[in-house]
Amino acid sequence: MNVTEPPVSGPWGGGFKRIHSERGPKEMKHLRRTIFCFVAATLAALVLGVPPAAAQLTLQTVGLSCSDGTALTVALGLTELTALADAVSAINLFPAGDPPLACSLSQDPPPSSANGPKDYAIGGGQVVVVAPLPFGTTNFSLSAHSAVDAPPTSPQQGVGGTYNVTVPSGTFRGSFTSKVDCVKVGDDDAGPGTAQATAVVTQAEGFFASFTPPGTEVRVDVFDSGTPGPAPANGDMIGASSSNGPCDFSSGGPYCSGAFPCGPVQHGNIDVHDEPS
Repeated sequence: MNVTEPPVSGPWGGGFKRIHSERGPKEMKHLRRTIFCFVAATLAALVLGVPPAAAQLTLQTVGLSCSDGTALTVALGLTELTALADAVSAINLFPAGDPPLACSLSQDPPPSSANGPKDYAIGGGQVVVVAPLPFGTTNFSLSAHSAVDAPPTSPQQGVGGTYNVTVPSGTFRGSFTSKVDCVKVGDDDAGPGTAQATAVVTQAEGFFASFTPPGTEVRVDVFDSGTPGPAPANGDMIGASSSNGPCDFSSGGPYCSGAFPCGPVQHGNIDVHDEPS
Protein backbone atom coordinates (compact mmCIF):
# COMPACT_ATOMS: atom_id res chain seq x y z
CA MET A 1 0.00 0.00 0.00
CA ASN A 2 1.29 3.49 -0.84
CA VAL A 3 0.41 6.67 1.07
CA THR A 4 0.48 9.94 -0.90
CA GLU A 5 1.19 13.25 0.82
CA PRO A 6 0.10 16.66 -0.53
CA PRO A 7 2.21 18.14 -3.34
CA VAL A 8 5.54 19.64 -2.29
CA SER A 9 7.07 22.50 -4.26
CA GLY A 10 10.12 21.55 -6.24
CA PRO A 11 13.07 23.73 -7.25
CA TRP A 12 11.50 24.38 -10.66
CA GLY A 13 8.30 25.80 -9.21
CA GLY A 14 6.23 22.70 -9.98
CA GLY A 15 4.88 20.21 -7.54
CA PHE A 16 5.64 16.55 -6.95
CA LYS A 17 4.06 13.99 -4.69
CA ARG A 18 6.14 12.26 -2.05
CA ILE A 19 5.17 8.62 -1.81
CA HIS A 20 5.87 6.50 1.26
CA SER A 21 6.07 2.75 0.83
CA GLU A 22 4.60 0.50 3.47
CA ARG A 23 6.35 -2.57 2.12
CA GLY A 24 7.66 -4.79 4.86
CA PRO A 25 11.24 -6.09 5.21
CA LYS A 26 10.45 -9.29 3.30
CA GLU A 27 9.03 -7.36 0.35
CA MET A 28 12.00 -5.00 0.25
CA LYS A 29 14.42 -7.95 0.40
CA HIS A 30 12.61 -9.54 -2.54
CA LEU A 31 12.76 -6.25 -4.44
CA ARG A 32 16.53 -5.92 -3.87
CA ARG A 33 17.07 -9.52 -5.01
CA THR A 34 14.98 -8.91 -8.14
CA ILE A 35 17.01 -5.81 -8.98
CA PHE A 36 20.29 -7.69 -8.41
CA CYS A 37 19.25 -10.55 -10.70
CA PHE A 38 18.13 -8.13 -13.41
CA VAL A 39 21.39 -6.18 -13.31
CA ALA A 40 23.55 -9.34 -13.36
CA ALA A 41 21.59 -10.82 -16.25
CA THR A 42 21.74 -7.58 -18.21
CA LEU A 43 25.50 -7.31 -17.70
CA ALA A 44 26.05 -10.87 -18.89
CA ALA A 45 24.02 -10.17 -22.00
CA LEU A 46 25.80 -6.91 -22.72
CA VAL A 47 29.28 -8.41 -22.23
CA LEU A 48 28.48 -10.96 -24.90
CA GLY A 49 26.80 -8.42 -27.15
CA VAL A 50 23.33 -9.95 -26.75
CA PRO A 51 20.29 -7.66 -26.43
CA PRO A 52 18.69 -8.47 -23.03
CA ALA A 53 15.17 -8.77 -24.46
CA ALA A 54 16.32 -11.22 -27.13
CA ALA A 55 18.38 -13.18 -24.62
CA GLN A 56 15.30 -13.76 -22.48
CA LEU A 57 13.59 -15.59 -25.34
CA THR A 58 16.32 -17.61 -27.04
CA LEU A 59 19.29 -19.80 -26.28
CA GLN A 60 22.63 -18.09 -26.74
CA THR A 61 25.58 -20.02 -28.15
CA VAL A 62 28.82 -19.06 -26.43
CA GLY A 63 32.33 -20.43 -26.24
CA LEU A 64 34.05 -21.32 -22.97
CA SER A 65 37.84 -21.36 -23.17
CA CYS A 66 40.32 -22.01 -20.38
CA SER A 67 44.10 -21.98 -20.12
CA ASP A 68 44.12 -25.76 -19.56
CA GLY A 69 42.93 -26.32 -23.14
CA THR A 70 39.22 -26.46 -22.37
CA ALA A 71 37.22 -25.29 -25.40
CA LEU A 72 33.48 -25.86 -25.14
CA THR A 73 30.51 -24.56 -27.09
CA VAL A 74 27.33 -24.28 -25.04
CA ALA A 75 23.79 -23.07 -25.79
CA LEU A 76 22.25 -21.47 -22.71
CA GLY A 77 19.31 -19.35 -21.66
CA LEU A 78 19.91 -16.04 -19.94
CA THR A 79 19.74 -17.43 -16.39
CA GLU A 80 22.26 -20.19 -17.14
CA LEU A 81 24.45 -17.78 -19.07
CA THR A 82 24.55 -15.42 -16.10
CA ALA A 83 25.54 -18.29 -13.78
CA LEU A 84 28.33 -19.38 -16.12
CA ALA A 85 29.60 -15.80 -16.45
CA ASP A 86 29.68 -15.49 -12.65
CA ALA A 87 31.62 -18.76 -12.36
CA VAL A 88 34.17 -17.73 -14.99
CA SER A 89 34.62 -14.36 -13.30
CA ALA A 90 35.25 -16.09 -9.95
CA ILE A 91 37.94 -18.33 -11.46
CA ASN A 92 39.82 -15.24 -12.61
CA LEU A 93 39.23 -13.17 -9.46
CA PHE A 94 40.51 -15.82 -7.03
CA PRO A 95 43.56 -17.42 -8.68
CA ALA A 96 44.41 -20.98 -7.72
CA GLY A 97 47.24 -23.23 -8.88
CA ASP A 98 50.64 -22.45 -10.36
CA PRO A 99 50.10 -21.24 -12.98
CA PRO A 100 46.54 -20.32 -12.04
CA LEU A 101 43.64 -21.47 -14.19
CA ALA A 102 42.14 -18.70 -16.34
CA CYS A 103 38.91 -18.86 -18.35
CA SER A 104 36.88 -16.63 -20.66
CA LEU A 105 33.62 -16.54 -22.61
CA SER A 106 33.19 -15.49 -26.23
CA GLN A 107 30.12 -14.81 -28.32
CA ASP A 108 31.62 -16.37 -31.45
CA PRO A 109 33.32 -19.63 -30.42
CA PRO A 110 35.91 -20.97 -32.86
CA PRO A 111 34.91 -24.00 -34.97
CA SER A 112 37.43 -26.13 -33.07
CA SER A 113 35.30 -25.83 -29.92
CA ALA A 114 32.24 -27.37 -31.56
CA ASN A 115 32.94 -30.77 -30.06
CA GLY A 116 29.51 -31.82 -28.89
CA PRO A 117 27.44 -31.03 -25.80
CA LYS A 118 28.99 -31.58 -22.39
CA ASP A 119 28.07 -32.02 -18.77
CA TYR A 120 30.21 -29.66 -16.74
CA ALA A 121 31.03 -28.09 -13.40
CA ILE A 122 32.77 -24.71 -13.53
CA GLY A 123 33.64 -22.35 -10.73
CA GLY A 124 36.07 -20.60 -8.48
CA GLY A 125 36.29 -18.62 -5.30
CA GLN A 126 37.27 -18.90 -1.67
CA VAL A 127 36.29 -21.30 1.10
CA VAL A 128 37.39 -21.24 4.74
CA VAL A 129 38.82 -24.65 5.68
CA VAL A 130 38.95 -25.38 9.42
CA ALA A 131 39.12 -29.19 9.53
CA PRO A 132 40.75 -31.63 9.40
CA LEU A 133 43.56 -29.10 8.85
CA PRO A 134 43.09 -25.37 9.53
CA PHE A 135 44.04 -24.09 6.08
CA GLY A 136 41.97 -20.96 6.65
CA THR A 137 41.06 -18.96 3.55
CA THR A 138 41.63 -21.19 0.54
CA ASN A 139 41.28 -20.34 -3.15
CA PHE A 140 39.95 -22.93 -5.59
CA SER A 141 39.24 -23.18 -9.30
CA LEU A 142 37.45 -25.95 -11.14
CA SER A 143 36.83 -26.68 -14.80
CA ALA A 144 35.50 -30.21 -15.24
CA HIS A 145 33.57 -31.65 -18.16
CA SER A 146 32.67 -34.90 -19.89
CA ALA A 147 30.47 -36.09 -22.73
CA VAL A 148 26.76 -36.03 -21.91
CA ASP A 149 25.83 -38.91 -19.59
CA ALA A 150 29.25 -40.50 -20.08
CA PRO A 151 29.53 -43.49 -17.71
CA PRO A 152 31.94 -42.75 -14.83
CA THR A 153 34.41 -45.42 -15.86
CA SER A 154 38.02 -44.86 -16.89
CA PRO A 155 38.88 -43.79 -19.52
CA GLN A 156 35.77 -41.60 -19.55
CA GLN A 157 34.47 -40.23 -22.84
CA GLY A 158 35.15 -36.53 -23.43
CA VAL A 159 36.62 -35.89 -19.99
CA GLY A 160 38.86 -32.92 -19.30
CA GLY A 161 39.56 -29.95 -17.11
CA THR A 162 41.47 -28.80 -14.06
CA TYR A 163 41.03 -28.65 -10.29
CA ASN A 164 43.39 -26.27 -8.49
CA VAL A 165 43.82 -25.22 -4.85
CA THR A 166 45.91 -22.44 -3.31
CA VAL A 167 46.36 -21.52 0.34
CA PRO A 168 47.80 -18.02 -0.07
CA SER A 169 49.30 -17.52 3.39
CA GLY A 170 49.98 -19.05 6.79
CA THR A 171 51.44 -22.34 7.99
CA PHE A 172 49.84 -24.30 5.15
CA ARG A 173 50.77 -21.89 2.36
CA GLY A 174 51.10 -23.65 -1.00
CA SER A 175 49.16 -24.91 -3.98
CA PHE A 176 48.49 -27.86 -6.22
CA THR A 177 47.31 -28.28 -9.80
CA SER A 178 45.47 -31.41 -10.93
CA LYS A 179 44.12 -32.78 -14.21
CA VAL A 180 40.50 -33.96 -14.16
CA ASP A 181 40.10 -37.58 -15.29
CA CYS A 182 36.46 -38.37 -14.43
CA VAL A 183 33.24 -36.40 -13.84
CA LYS A 184 29.75 -37.12 -12.47
CA VAL A 185 27.05 -34.46 -12.74
CA GLY A 186 23.46 -34.00 -11.57
CA ASP A 187 21.24 -37.05 -11.95
CA ASP A 188 24.32 -39.19 -12.54
CA ASP A 189 25.66 -38.02 -9.17
CA ALA A 190 23.71 -37.06 -6.03
CA GLY A 191 20.92 -35.10 -7.72
CA PRO A 192 20.34 -31.69 -9.32
CA GLY A 193 23.12 -29.20 -8.73
CA THR A 194 25.65 -31.79 -7.58
CA ALA A 195 28.91 -32.77 -9.24
CA GLN A 196 32.03 -34.75 -8.43
CA ALA A 197 35.33 -35.08 -10.22
CA THR A 198 38.47 -37.10 -9.71
CA ALA A 199 41.81 -35.66 -10.75
CA VAL A 200 45.50 -36.51 -10.64
CA VAL A 201 47.89 -33.94 -9.17
CA THR A 202 50.45 -32.75 -11.72
CA GLN A 203 52.17 -29.98 -9.75
CA ALA A 204 52.44 -29.04 -6.07
CA GLU A 205 54.44 -26.55 -4.04
CA GLY A 206 54.77 -25.38 -0.46
CA PHE A 207 52.82 -27.46 2.05
CA PHE A 208 51.15 -29.42 -0.75
CA ALA A 209 54.48 -30.67 -2.14
CA SER A 210 54.41 -33.32 0.59
CA PHE A 211 50.66 -33.43 1.32
CA THR A 212 49.52 -34.03 -2.27
CA PRO A 213 52.66 -34.68 -4.34
CA PRO A 214 52.38 -35.19 -8.11
CA GLY A 215 50.66 -38.46 -8.90
CA THR A 216 48.19 -38.19 -6.01
CA GLU A 217 44.57 -38.83 -6.98
CA VAL A 218 42.08 -36.42 -5.41
CA ARG A 219 38.32 -35.97 -5.49
CA VAL A 220 36.36 -32.72 -5.43
CA ASP A 221 32.64 -32.47 -4.57
CA VAL A 222 30.61 -29.37 -5.42
CA PHE A 223 27.05 -28.17 -5.06
CA ASP A 224 25.41 -25.47 -7.16
CA SER A 225 22.30 -24.26 -5.36
CA GLY A 226 20.99 -22.47 -8.44
CA THR A 227 20.28 -19.42 -6.30
CA PRO A 228 21.44 -16.18 -7.96
CA GLY A 229 23.50 -13.66 -6.08
CA PRO A 230 26.84 -13.47 -4.30
CA ALA A 231 28.30 -16.05 -1.93
CA PRO A 232 27.82 -17.17 0.77
CA ALA A 233 24.12 -16.32 0.50
CA ASN A 234 23.82 -18.25 -2.78
CA GLY A 235 24.42 -21.54 -0.96
CA ASP A 236 27.11 -23.00 -3.23
CA MET A 237 29.43 -25.52 -1.53
CA ILE A 238 32.69 -27.38 -2.13
CA GLY A 239 34.57 -30.20 -0.41
CA ALA A 240 37.42 -32.60 -1.17
CA SER A 241 38.84 -35.99 -0.33
CA SER A 242 41.32 -38.55 -1.53
CA SER A 243 40.61 -41.13 -4.23
CA ASN A 244 42.20 -44.44 -5.11
CA GLY A 245 42.13 -43.72 -8.84
CA PRO A 246 40.23 -42.24 -11.79
CA CYS A 247 36.44 -42.56 -11.39
CA ASP A 248 36.75 -43.96 -7.86
CA PHE A 249 34.07 -41.91 -6.12
CA SER A 250 33.54 -44.23 -3.15
CA SER A 251 36.90 -44.67 -1.41
CA GLY A 252 36.96 -41.09 -0.11
CA GLY A 253 33.59 -41.33 1.61
CA PRO A 254 30.04 -40.28 0.63
CA TYR A 255 29.35 -37.21 -1.46
CA CYS A 256 30.33 -34.02 0.40
CA SER A 257 31.35 -36.05 3.47
CA GLY A 258 34.98 -36.85 2.68
CA ALA A 259 38.13 -35.83 4.54
CA PHE A 260 37.36 -32.17 3.82
CA PRO A 261 33.53 -31.99 4.07
CA CYS A 262 31.65 -29.55 1.90
CA GLY A 263 31.61 -26.01 3.23
CA PRO A 264 30.00 -22.83 1.94
CA VAL A 265 31.76 -20.84 -0.75
CA GLN A 266 32.53 -17.49 0.89
CA HIS A 267 33.33 -15.62 -2.31
CA GLY A 268 32.77 -16.83 -5.86
CA ASN A 269 30.35 -19.06 -7.71
CA ILE A 270 29.93 -22.65 -8.92
CA ASP A 271 27.91 -23.53 -12.01
CA VAL A 272 26.86 -27.16 -12.59
CA HIS A 273 25.29 -28.00 -15.95
CA ASP A 274 23.61 -31.36 -16.61
CA GLU A 275 23.00 -31.34 -20.35
CA PRO A 276 19.66 -32.95 -21.30
CA SER A 277 20.26 -36.27 -23.01
